[in-house]
Amino acid sequence: MNDRLTAISDAGLLETCGKLREQLQDTREILGRLEQEIWRRMEERQATAIPDRTWTCEAKTRNIYPAMFLTPLKEVFDTADLAECYTPAHQEVVDVPENWDVRKVVPLARRYGAQALAIVERAKVTERAGLKFDRKPSPQAH
Repeated sequence: MNDRLTAISDAGLLETCGKLREQLQDTREILGRLEQEIWRRMEERQATAIPDRTWTCEAKTRNIYPAMFLTPLKEVFDTADLAECYTPAHQEVVDVPENWDVRKVVPLARRYGAQALAIVERAKVTERAGLKFDRKPSPQAH
């Protein structure tokens, strides 16, 4: 491949590169529209996947926990546990908003029980994290 590239003139190299970049941009735009339609169909069907024999297409999501919804935990967790997972709003060089370390909040909420778990569950917001899209392995002939 490298030998073929060195044989191309500067103009040919730039022309080829330019055309491929344009095609790549067009392909990305088409792929974006296709993925939007996949999301639209899954939402319309209230589904997390589109079944197919050839392709695996599943929604990937992640949970976020907006700090304002976790605020009631301040009244549930004791001071030491709160200090492990909560940073109050404060000023450094810039304003720093309050923050909850959810990796620590969830295990603590489990320890504290139903009231804390209910607060965490109400705070949870699930958002899109992308699509899992792969060709399924072809069945092996026996």
